[in-house]
Amino acid sequence: MKIRQASLAEAVEVLVRISEFALPADENTLQARLKGKPTLILVAEQDEQLVGVKIGYRLSETCFYSWLGGVAPEGAVAEWPRLCWKPKKLGWLSKVLKSYGSNRVTVFQRC
Repeated sequence: MKIRQASLAEAVEVLVRISEFALPADENTLQARLKGKPTLILVAEQDEQLVGVKIGYRLSETCFYSWLGGVAPEGAVAEWPRLCWKPKKLGWLSKVLKSYGSNRVTVFQRC
């Protein structure tokens, strides 16, 4: 399993395969929501296939909002859900967020 930063187009590639969302992902709609915000888009790859996505953005110098994410059906049996939500496994996220210019960042998301 590899997690890396990605483009919005790659995120949409995963999101359109997740049937639980009420509306299909649309790159233009997502781009409008993220416009002007420092954004972090992560994807999970398994066997060179995109299987998971997480999109977030900075609300302030000390707050990062983990906004939208999901796992495609072919990734649901993989380690992606466990990897994303266990705090001990999020050390890499802190390193990425520090690149946004803050040494102290609070990450939150809706449950």
